[in-house]
Amino acid sequence: MKRAREVWENEQKVKRQKTNKLAEDSQNQSAVQDHYNQRKEQKNMERKTSTIVHLRRLNNWIKSVLFSKYVKRGHSVLDLCAGKGGDLLKWRSIGIAEVHFFDCAIALVRLAVDRYNKMVSDWESDRHKRTLYSANFYAADCFQADLDEILEEDVVFDIVSSQFAIHYAFESEARVRALLHNISCRLRKGGFFIATTIDANRLVRRWREHPVTGGAHGDEHSFGNRKYSVKFVAESTGFTRHSLAKKLLHPEEPFGIKYYFNLDDAIEQCPEFLVHIPTLSRIAEEYGLSLESETNFHHFFVKEFDKQGNRKLLTRMGVLNEKGTIPVEDWEIASLYVILVFRKKQHLEPRPERDVPRASVIHNTDIVSIV
Repeated sequence: MKRAREVWENEQKVKRQKTNKLAEDSQNQSAVQDHYNQRKEQKNMERKTSTIVHLRRLNNWIKSVLFSKYVKRGHSVLDLCAGKGGDLLKWRSIGIAEVHFFDCAIALVRLAVDRYNKMVSDWESDRHKRTLYSANFYAADCFQADLDEILEEDVVFDIVSSQFAIHYAFESEARVRALLHNISCRLRKGGFFIATTIDANRLVRRWREHPVTGGAHGDEHSFGNRKYSVKFVAESTGFTRHSLAKKLLHPEEPFGIKYYFNLDDAIEQCPEFLVHIPTLSRIAEEYGLSLESETNFHHFFVKEFDKQGNRKLLTRMGVLNEKGTIPVEDWEIASLYVILVFRKKQHLEPRPERDVPRASVIHNTDIVSIV
């Protein structure tokens, strides 16, 4: 039996090493990957004293409320661009059955494994606690690698989640299509893809409200507040200097519109791309995914904060400051994000059911690496 297991594992390893690339290699993605690989885990005190502590708590509150609307007990979840596992506790509070965790930055995946193992240790020491889901971890670029070849054949999902990440895919149409293929190929009929990303309409509106701020030839635009900044640069976006100066975007060229984003204690000079939602929605239809809702963070907060349980959650998560408000600068940054919810069309066939393994400690050697 042991020998047979070793043979099977070697076959899987070879298979994963030959995983099909659905999109081209990307220097920008390498920069993003390097940026997040260099991010260090903050200690509790550092997080509490961060200049964006209320923004982070607001973002977590929004995700918690969003998940409560779509994710149910016993669900199987695919978490794409999942970072260092910031949502692992949220999945447990809901009571999901399993999560498959993907991120391109191996350093973040290892941090997520450490977080998960701490949950396993706590659960094993007190089995009266809430049942813990099983987890699998992968270091892979979900805008390039074919997840259908990486995952075992009987793995299917009720929910696909990608938080604050899909804007990186909009570097090219091929990378957007790779993402949509990876979402749709294992999502059950009627299942949901839930995402948060930059609200391009708000970001462009903010950009157009500000004058040119730098560059030797007026070829650089920057704006923001004390906690964040956005910079468009002609030579790094594909704009001509003329189109940048006129702040013109071409609807027939929705991909590769690059800007640099900085956020205190979180993001530093990271290349991102505007998400043209009509284009995303149109292409998603080809993969059996229909856009059900598009909601800016401000609108979502106003709609949801006073509903049963959500106001108490605001207090419990410490979202509001000592004045009972969200700091103005944090609130301004929150306006730059949007929630997107897609649903897989009902007529598409699901994959077979499977037995979910029990929760157990994950070792670094268990991480499937395609990077």
